[in-house]
Amino acid sequence: MGNLPCSITLTKRNISTYLLMSLPCRERALKFEEGSKMRAEEALELAKLTALQERMVHQLEAKGVDPRYLAEMKAVDIAKILKR
Repeated sequence: MGNLPCSITLTKRNISTYLLMSLPCRERALKFEEGSKMRAEEALELAKLTALQERMVHQLEAKGVDPRYLAEMKAVDIAKILKR
């Protein structure tokens, strides 16, 4: 592993830190920028799907569908589904 001191125990955290620090600054910045971009896209997708879910429930309630039948649709955890 290059110039790591022998006294350092290699763990996943140490290895990933070492690999990350071995990247040039611009590449590291791009790596973090990519992660931020992905999190922003996920948040946008979650907001869109949550709005869609609420709109569908309101439309069905307006049509007179019994609320007992909408319980499952209301209880769906979209964030959990997106993280699969």
